[in-house]
Amino acid sequence: MILYPLLTAAAGIPSRMKMNMILLLLYVCLTCCSGHGDGSFGLSSEEHHDHHEHNGDYDKKMFLGGEEEAEDFSDLSPEEQLKRLRSIIRKIDQNADGYLTEEELSMWIQKSFRHYILEDTKEQFAEFDKDRSGIVSWDEYNIQMYDRIIDYDENMVLQDDEEESFRLIHFKDKKRFDHADRDGSPGLNLMEFTDFEHPEETDHMLEFVIDGALEEHDKDGDGFVSLAEYLGEYTDDEESVEYPQWIIVEKDRFVNDYDKDGDGKLNPAELLLWIVPNNKGISQEEIKVVVAGLAGKDPVQCSRDVVICPDMSLEEARAQGPYDVVVLPGGNLGAQNLSESPAVKEVLAEQDSRKGFIAAICAGPTALLAHGIGFGRSVTTHPLAKDKMMAGDHYKYSEKRVEKDEHFITSRGPGTSFEFGLRIVECLLGQEVADQVKAPMIL
Repeated sequence: MILYPLLTAAAGIPSRMKMNMILLLLYVCLTCCSGHGDGSFGLSSEEHHDHHEHNGDYDKKMFLGGEEEAEDFSDLSPEEQLKRLRSIIRKIDQNADGYLTEEELSMWIQKSFRHYILEDTKEQFAEFDKDRSGIVSWDEYNIQMYDRIIDYDENMVLQDDEEESFRLIHFKDKKRFDHADRDGSPGLNLMEFTDFEHPEETDHMLEFVIDGALEEHDKDGDGFVSLAEYLGEYTDDEESVEYPQWIIVEKDRFVNDYDKDGDGKLNPAELLLWIVPNNKGISQEEIKVVVAGLAGKDPVQCSRDVVICPDMSLEEARAQGPYDVVVLPGGNLGAQNLSESPAVKEVLAEQDSRKGFIAAICAGPTALLAHGIGFGRSVTTHPLAKDKMMAGDHYKYSEKRVEKDEHFITSRGPGTSFEFGLRIVECLLGQEVADQVKAPMIL
């Protein structure tokens, strides 16, 4: 979890809700500046975690509204991108109250899922429907896919291994095609073709998703997926003293998110939680943020007319701890409020005692001084806060834009907030994930 006091507020992201660090980074950057599946079907099972790595393109498509929208966005200038983002935010804010709630963000991402699937299917349907009849026949499907009409005898076994493998795949496609044909008439209409192309989106087609997943991952053929099968080809590195971060994350997901009966393997129902994650679940997982105020749930007035509405009090937020990171933002008034808060002192002391990450930016590090936290560490601050920070010579001052000394991360101000946020991501999930977050931001 991440505890993020915002001037007089705090925000938290539960530890198993860290799949989209882009949103975390955006949140960090904006507040700092203003405060001074594994399946083979469809986008919902597109590799959101591609080979166990977080897929930033997936998040970009979902937030911007789809693949075409994401491509258009990349072609815009920085000024036009900002204008587009503001327009999207207005669309997400359904009640036009100036705030984005978890439910509004969740609904927006679900809408993006549905929009993408529909647009993708319409485009494919037009390519397969050769005679423009509004129906895709099995022969038309074969012509589009293989440039010929294929007709295998389902009961015969071919001698050539490669041909036999293709025959089995083709037979499975035909079985899925026939099952998608709900009205029993020859060929598939647009809605039936959608079921065929995106079986993960329709309950009556899920058996094909399960069968495909078992064929891919169930190496011993027992009808289940073990942890070893789930992790794939990973083997322990004898020279490494600890597991890679992605192994730790995936083991946690296997045990806590998917293996509901705790028997150490995934049955077909549990397999669906992994292969076909619920779109609403994904959308909530991406944007789960808890904002807690030192003074309760009253709106917090920041500089430049920015208002932050806490979801709960700091006391309530602390009950959800412990946290992976405690982040202190900047601004003179915000830093003063944090410095004078006994509750913040307790949070920082608890975090420091367990060597959990503590991050602070701009004038925020002066709250560490006020509460006697991190003495002897190398730190940096906004230049105007340097003298205050170094009073008493309790710290070693650094001129770096972002300074990390053991579990303390400090940064200089609004202009370094992206680097600050990326360093937090790196500390939590590793350099590769931080690079994936950074790439589409054009930094």
